[in-house]
Amino acid sequence: MTEKVNMEGATSTILLTIAGQVYAVAVDKEDLETITFLIKRATKGVIPSGKTQWELNEFLGLNKS
Repeated sequence: MTEKVNMEGATSTILLTIAGQVYAVAVDKEDLETITFLIKRATKGVIPSGKTQWELNEFLGLNKS
C-alpha cells in the first residue's frame, strides 16, 4: 500500500542493481539535486520501509564507526 506524503524537504538515495548486486551510487551534488527534483515530480505515493537512513547505510556497509 502506498501513502501520500509532503515531498518538500525530501532527499533521495540512489541504489543501482547490477547482476543482482545492489550498489550505492555517487553523483555530483548538482546531478543529485536534478535527480531528486525529477523523483519528487514523478512520485505518486511512497511505501514506508520502517528504516532510517542510518539503518540503510548500515545494511549497505557504508556507516563508518
